[in-house]
Amino acid sequence: MTTDRKRNQLMIMVDVLFSLKEPRLVTHLMYLTNLSYKQLRSYVETLTNIGLVEEFEFVKGRHKFRITNKGMNFIDLIANDNYLIQCRH
Repeated sequence: MTTDRKRNQLMIMVDVLFSLKEPRLVTHLMYLTNLSYKQLRSYVETLTNIGLVEEFEFVKGRHKFRITNKGMNFIDLIANDNYLIQCRH
């Protein structure tokens, strides 16, 4: 992706989903997606509410996020339909 273009909301959500193919802590996800904590929490909350992402506790008091099967199907559908102009990851 070029740095002279802003990402729209769908592209950001796809970036988050691609980044969550492996379980991630919030801070690692922030770095991968180049989002602030507030922005990231908003996107993750939306993706969680529609069932594309889930949060889980991996050790007492520590949480990670991961993509669900529904989320994987969603990004596969977008990739197969050539909805995004360029490969995201």
